[in-house]
Amino acid sequence: MVNGSNTSGFGYDPEKHCVTSEDPIWEAYLQVHKEATRWKHKTFPYYEDLCIVFGKDRAQGNRARDFMEMEQEVNLEEETQDSDDDFLDSEEVSRTTAVQHDETSPSVRSKKRKNRSDEGFNKAVGLITETLKEISKDLSEGIKFDMKINELSEKIPPAILKMNSISQLEKFKALTKIRSDPINVQKFWEIEEGNREAWIKYILEG
Repeated sequence: MVNGSNTSGFGYDPEKHCVTSEDPIWEAYLQVHKEATRWKHKTFPYYEDLCIVFGKDRAQGNRARDFMEMEQEVNLEEETQDSDDDFLDSEEVSRTTAVQHDETSPSVRSKKRKNRSDEGFNKAVGLITETLKEISKDLSEGIKFDMKINELSEKIPPAILKMNSISQLEKFKALTKIRSDPINVQKFWEIEEGNREAWIKYILEG
């Protein structure tokens, strides 16, 4: 929606992690893409990370962190945590005897930290994957709809230009008004051919 075609007027709020747009633009979009209603107030906390994965922001230089940099940050965080654990271990040694001290405890803690880290990473990947599937499905439906509208829109000019009860100027105005609104494109073909001229006069007066 933010980066797709026919979505002028939409943006993304990096602080609120949601799609932004003025209400009239939203309403017009939802009339055509009713399946997108659930995305109006939905947050996308991983949107910017997904842009990095698919290369969008990297090409523009925005938040251009690659996976190597992210891995370095994780390693640095683990080294810092290890240093804190070593300090706590030294405190414990001063209060207990050498016999009571468990030399394997740092290794055990390290494994626990790694397991927690892996579990959190797997959950994040799973969440991103499911969100991606939903977005991809909606985008696919939207693309199919847009292609259908474009195909129907291309057939409108010949149908209007052969109408006899409408002036040349009215025909041009009707073409502009109908083809600029996907809803009108659909209505044009839903109305019986004999009633289309009356409908065109109606929308021109409205």
